[in-house]
Amino acid sequence: VLVGDRAFASYVILATLAGRGVHPVMRQHQKRPVDFRRGRRVGVHDQIIELTRPTKPPRWMSVEAFEELPAHLTVDSLDSLNFPRSGWAGQLYGITAREWLGSSEDYELFGLDLLKAGTWGKDSLLGALSLGGNLGGEVPIQAYYRLGGFLNLSGFNQRELSGPYAGLARAIYLRHLGSGLVRTYAGASLEAGNTWQDQADIRLDQTRVAGALFVGADTILGPVYLGYGHADGGNNALSLYLGRPWLLGLRGY
Repeated sequence: VLVGDRAFASYVILATLAGRGVHPVMRQHQKRPVDFRRGRRVGVHDQIIELTRPTKPPRWMSVEAFEELPAHLTVDSLDSLNFPRSGWAGQLYGITAREWLGSSEDYELFGLDLLKAGTWGKDSLLGALSLGGNLGGEVPIQAYYRLGGFLNLSGFNQRELSGPYAGLARAIYLRHLGSGLVRTYAGASLEAGNTWQDQADIRLDQTRVAGALFVGADTILGPVYLGYGHADGGNNALSLYLGRPWLLGLRGY
């Protein structure tokens, strides 16, 4: 989590932070009007809005880095972004890079993230699917999709797996334990996916399988998790995680 002044709340900075798995906490940028008649209201003075990438990069950013920022569509009807128990969310995005705009290579990426949550009493089940691929060109390493870390192939290190093609399917179980000072949960996950260098490498026998056991709390700082993850090949990891791991997708947007 990064706390900053409103002057840092531009689209470029917010998208760059999100791409690195950082959750910014800032006031609205001074040049961005606030209109509670738009977007989706989730509470008093609380709404979800969609921001559009500007047409030109700021002077301090290279054209190559700017072109790698996402142009995406986000839809969200979840009852809670911290511990969703009902509703769904989806994200479809594309990235185009061209040498004549300053990129090191010509390439195009696409991605899709879907999340559906359902609840029965104190029990909730979340299903999530993330897909990403290369539509053409030589994708540089810095633009690869990333997997690894808590609930993103648990057991592997954070973003340990990378490639221009990626897929991840997850089933996450949540049990609401109580609502004392904070709402607490226990849960488990089953995760399957991988990253690949070439489209021909995408095969079922190349899928990595992982799972996690965890407890979580909905605190004033955001959702906090303590979990243990295991993946095939003897990969194990303990995680202390602050944030929303099911909303990161393959690129963290």
